[in-house]
Amino acid sequence: TEKERTLYPNPVSYQIPAFANYFRLFGILVGKAIYEGVLLKCHFAKFFLNHFVSTSNQVDDLQALDP
Repeated sequence: TEKERTLYPNPVSYQIPAFANYFRLFGILVGKAIYEGVLLKCHFAKFFLNHFVSTSNQVDDLQALDP
């Protein structure tokens, strides 16, 4: 979001032709950075990160998605 400066995928990105390729490329770049030990300065929204650690979102976590 603009105020918090956090990142998350656009909910309507499926409408972009070949959107899966963009997510795949992003995953490759992040994976390569992790493998090489490179620190990426990007801040992901909490509700998006919770998905990767299999944690349930709380109401407060969703504020970044819809204030």
